[in-house]
Amino acid sequence: MIEILVFILSLFLLQHAYEPVQKQLEQVTPKFKDLQEHKKYYVVKNLLKATYLAILCLLTIILFGPYWLYDVWPNTLLNSLASMYVSNDVIGLYKIKDLKTSTRLHHYTTMIFLMISYSLDFQESKMAKLMFLYTFASALTFPVNAYLGLRHCFDEDELNDVCGVAYYTYAIVCFINWFLQFYYLEQILWPYYGLISFVVYDDIVLLSWLHKKHTKLNL
Repeated sequence: MIEILVFILSLFLLQHAYEPVQKQLEQVTPKFKDLQEHKKYYVVKNLLKATYLAILCLLTIILFGPYWLYDVWPNTLLNSLASMYVSNDVIGLYKIKDLKTSTRLHHYTTMIFLMISYSLDFQESKMAKLMFLYTFASALTFPVNAYLGLRHCFDEDELNDVCGVAYYTYAIVCFINWFLQFYYLEQILWPYYGLISFVVYDDIVLLSWLHKKHTKLNL
């Protein structure tokens, strides 16, 4: 299956991207080189993910957009995009041992959803479409990952605007996404909503943290 090959190649690319990105950050950012090793991995993870998600947004719009206009949902393409998204979470779990519980649950859930998506027909399955919606919405919030990484590389007052963009982007995208997820609620999809609740919980935790951080920076 092409999507599995994409997943493996993406894992390989991300795994081998950590070292050169880490070396570059040590040269160009004032605080990164003083971080502990596990914190450096955390920074690299988030900056790589921010870049990856931004690229995924563009790829989704360019490659899937024309299909979407005609209500065509190509399984291989959508599963390949999902594989690229989830590969970030898998590498994050492997590289960083002290992730928050909510984040770990989030990552494990995306892995389960990816395996489920391989067995679904996006053209016919509402669950598959809702999974795609949540994945694309999550990709749109790439400024959040950028801020999570950059805050350890620069003084906080230098990142006030970045924090604001991250917070408002996250809030707007989450609320629109949650509304659409609820709008298409069906009893038969309760297993899906049970699993997605772990992702929603992590979103709420992070959104609350960003709200406090943004408020503090603007006092």
